[in-house]
Amino acid sequence: NGAFITGDLFNLYVWFEVMLICALGLFAIGGRLDQLDASFKYLVLNLFGTLLLLMAVGAVYGATGHLNYGALAEAAQHLSPALVTVLLTALLLAFLIKAGSFPLYAWLPASYHTLPAPVLALFAGLLTKVGIYAVLRTVGDVFAPAPQLVMEALGWIAAATMLLGVLGAAYHWDMRRILAFHIVSQIGYILLAIALAGDAGNAATLFYTVHHIIVKANLFLIAAMIWRLTGSYDLRRIGGLYKVHPLLGLLFLVPALSLVGIPPLSGFWAKLLVLQEALDQGRYVWTAVALLVSVLTLYSMMKIWMQAFWKAHPDDRWQLPERTRLGPAWLASGGLAAITLYISLNPQALLSYSQAAARALGGGAP
Repeated sequence: NGAFITGDLFNLYVWFEVMLICALGLFAIGGRLDQLDASFKYLVLNLFGTLLLLMAVGAVYGATGHLNYGALAEAAQHLSPALVTVLLTALLLAFLIKAGSFPLYAWLPASYHTLPAPVLALFAGLLTKVGIYAVLRTVGDVFAPAPQLVMEALGWIAAATMLLGVLGAAYHWDMRRILAFHIVSQIGYILLAIALAGDAGNAATLFYTVHHIIVKANLFLIAAMIWRLTGSYDLRRIGGLYKVHPLLGLLFLVPALSLVGIPPLSGFWAKLLVLQEALDQGRYVWTAVALLVSVLTLYSMMKIWMQAFWKAHPDDRWQLPERTRLGPAWLASGGLAAITLYISLNPQALLSYSQAAARALGGGAP
């Protein structure tokens, strides 16, 4: 919240530091060896991003004499395009590390799977989105309109992030790793919307971000419920859940199909906004990559469905645990699924809000 509401670049850096400290505590709090290893991986790459961000903030202050967003937007109009490009590149590299984009996303799938399920759902929904917001605010507001070279590079980074993220997901069998790589992949979609710029691209960014926060958090919660019922996150060691828990299978389909973009779920509307704007701008390669990634996303979701729910359990003696307290998990996951369905059936409400917010960027009137 501090990162979202601040209007000062140095304060944004401070809030990123607060997030880093708290995230490290949550990574290491269990004290297991794998959690400490994940904490170190998360620390190293994010500390590099933090130092880069601090240097970029110093460079921006040295060039403009300001750190306030409004003052920076005015001062940027008097800088040379080359200097603006250099400053933006330094800022964006730091923010893209925080967002988990190509090529510096390795910390995310290497660390997220060690977190406790509720914390993992929280991280999946919010942590990388702060980096995304910082990118949007920087190129879509403070330094708008950003140099074309920067936006072009951002678009190709988005395409690479989408593709490599979904390929990583297709490779793995651990549900947490699959879903972690899909965070990377979906970050690519959001970065593509930012690269398209303009009111339509910014509105698509905001719509997609809200959709993804809800859907991704829900998928991790459902994966944790599967683990509680079967004892494993490895799809090769579980199965038979639909026969004994059909409601859980139906609950999984809501966020899973929404992540893929099956109409009329929220992911369909989010991807439609992005792809429509990409086609309008003649970005056919980016559009083709996005469509291919959707197909591969469907493969990953179907792999979870077929392995966890449809096929028989590999152990003939497996039975559901006699006492499994999943009431709060059902309530949380069901609530998120209900929000997804509401957005799916009434997308205009969120779209209108996103469009109003997009018009307010760059000094426009809401």
